[in-house]
Amino acid sequence: MTDPLTRPRRGLPRRAPVVLGGALAGAALLYGALLVADGGGVPHNTQVLGVALGGLSHDEATAALTSALGERAARPIPVTVAGSTAQVDPAAAGLSLDAEATVAAAASGSWNPVTLLARFLTGAEVAPRVAVDDPKLAAAVAGLAKQVDRQPQEGGVAVKGTTATAVQPVAGRTLDREQAAAAVRAAYLTDAAPVALPVMEKQPAVAAAEVQRALTTVAQPALSGPVRLLVGTTQVDVSPAQIARFLSFRASGSRLVPQLDGAGLQKELAGRLRVVAAKDATYTIINGKPVVVPSVAGQGLDPAALSAAMLAVLPRTADRTATVSLVAVQPTLTTEQAQALGVTEMVSTFTQRFPYAPYRKQNIGQAAQRINGTLLLPGQTYSQNETLKERTAANGYTVGTIILNGRFFEDYGGGVSTATTALWHTVFYSGLERVEQRAHSFWISRYQAGLEATVSWGSLDLKFRNDSPYGVLVTAQSGNDFVTTTIWSTKSYTIRAESGPRTNVTPPKTVYDPSPTCVPQAGVAGFDIVVTRVFLRDGVVVKREPLRTSYDPAAQVYCRAAPKAAPSPTPSASASGSTSAATASPSASR
Repeated sequence: MTDPLTRPRRGLPRRAPVVLGGALAGAALLYGALLVADGGGVPHNTQVLGVALGGLSHDEATAALTSALGERAARPIPVTVAGSTAQVDPAAAGLSLDAEATVAAAASGSWNPVTLLARFLTGAEVAPRVAVDDPKLAAAVAGLAKQVDRQPQEGGVAVKGTTATAVQPVAGRTLDREQAAAAVRAAYLTDAAPVALPVMEKQPAVAAAEVQRALTTVAQPALSGPVRLLVGTTQVDVSPAQIARFLSFRASGSRLVPQLDGAGLQKELAGRLRVVAAKDATYTIINGKPVVVPSVAGQGLDPAALSAAMLAVLPRTADRTATVSLVAVQPTLTTEQAQALGVTEMVSTFTQRFPYAPYRKQNIGQAAQRINGTLLLPGQTYSQNETLKERTAANGYTVGTIILNGRFFEDYGGGVSTATTALWHTVFYSGLERVEQRAHSFWISRYQAGLEATVSWGSLDLKFRNDSPYGVLVTAQSGNDFVTTTIWSTKSYTIRAESGPRTNVTPPKTVYDPSPTCVPQAGVAGFDIVVTRVFLRDGVVVKREPLRTSYDPAAQVYCRAAPKAAPSPTPSASASGSTSAATASPSASR
């Protein structure tokens, strides 16, 4: 009988624990080795876009990645937008390879033994990390959008003559900026084909059906015949041609709304209606004092009421009668308002003389006529160009001498700078605020140096602002050889002018010009000068305003070919001497 104490146990053999313990110990050693291999820099067989980084230190891997992918990182990104191809410069779009972050991601450790073993046996492909400057990327996408964005064209109704036609709407398009930015970012550092950027269609607010509705239910009936307009006891027929001139359509949300220019139609019909235009209050000068000429109320149509009455009947093809009432029309400037402006005395006046010439008389006279009676309310700014209008024959000007690029030339409006100089003198001594003022390019002797002004349509202007609490009335008159401008208001300052010396004097050059358009001129030296406007109140200086003027030298111009140089004399042993040449100045009346 077997002793139970010595009976062998069932299960593992006696050596099994030893084997299992050895296997676990081996696995632990392998796991530890894998941890060591994975943690000492970049893991074995790691790649970024084909660049092998395994086994390199962080700094070595960063340098290797930067060097290997530098050209690729700078490569333009091809894109297509609405059928057109373009390229995006990564640097301009704020995209760059972040080598530091990429290597850090590649070198990050793992505790998973399967991951560790896979890395050791096969390596790992790590995606590059990209640094993005979002504002730059947005700006680059916006640049692409400029090439593709197209606003929708709203539909409408066009009226030509007495015919109304439909203007069909056209869809627009716009680049989806957010999705486009994401697509450009995703395409960076890849070898993919050009990436298509998403474009969205933008529909017009007014659909084609609405255009047709406005055409057939409003526009065509509106022009189908005349409208009978009843104003009190007066009856006027408004013809289709007249309706067409003042009828238009505007988009309001998804609808086309007809509108009629009531003010324009009232002006058109003024001669046939009992309309009396309102007259603003004005001023006249009596015994050296400005006196208010009272305003006169008028009688006319309310433009809004006229428009509403016409629009109510235009969609009809019968019973097209509109009734409106005459209303009182108040002047823009009433007698009471004019009296309260403080235009009570002469503040400053100046007379500028000039040599008589027919063109000067006409142009300066036209300028004076347009200046005369100008009223500036407090805060308003005067513009000489706006007041005189463009110097053309249609505006009453003729051809005369002007200055262009330092030379005399013939063109419309020659002489208006004389009226401008007179006005600037008057403004200077009135104390009103100087906004824009330029002197002639070179000094003209009949003007006070540093205290004159010129204008040129589209480039040079004389502007001043009424910075006083009073109204400012400007009057002007001219004769054969003078122009006088005067400012009337309530005097705020006494003005004194202090002229400094002429400095930086530059002599003139001599020019010979045989061209048929040449205008002779006498040479004038250039110089700088400062004229200070001194503001006094009750004899005390309140402020000083220095105005610096730099005059260019004016060339001495001869309208002929340059003289040939005389041959040099043959030296003589027995005689020597000197010669001098004198030339006459050109004779011309300016």
